[in-house]
Amino acid sequence: PSLPKNVNKYDSAQATHSPRKAAIRSAILPGLGQIYNKKYWKAGVVYAGFGGLIYMFKYNTDSLNKYQNIYISKLDTSILDLAPNRSEASIKSDRDFHRRYRDISLLGFVGLYALQAIDANVDAHLKEFKVNKELSLKLTPEIYSTKHNMGYYNGFTLTMKF
Repeated sequence: PSLPKNVNKYDSAQATHSPRKAAIRSAILPGLGQIYNKKYWKAGVVYAGFGGLIYMFKYNTDSLNKYQNIYISKLDTSILDLAPNRSEASIKSDRDFHRRYRDISLLGFVGLYALQAIDANVDAHLKEFKVNKELSLKLTPEIYSTKHNMGYYNGFTLTMKF
């Protein structure tokens, strides 16, 4: 079927698959924009990334609380020392380590959230991008080859066809 004369073929395609819709869906629920773009494997990567970041946050929060309690027991002599064989400095170092990685996991969460929304938008924009089937790039090794006025040489030949 042909389009009416006043409608551009690219405008019609944009109306059926909107980058804006993809970005908004990803902002509402992470991975939904990738599903809208029919890139289901990317949605799986997004969910795996969030799962890993949630695990990292939980693990480091629990460890931070544990080391904070041990550190408090070291400083307060009225409480039973929970780690008599460790110094205050080493406990404080472990506590600070887990605090840092807990904070990094939060930054990773925000970064992944933004990145997956941007990815959905860009992927939806590229739906209309057509690549010529003749487009190719070929890398060929040249070992002990000869050329006029060069003699023997080693190298690579890069051939681009478009």
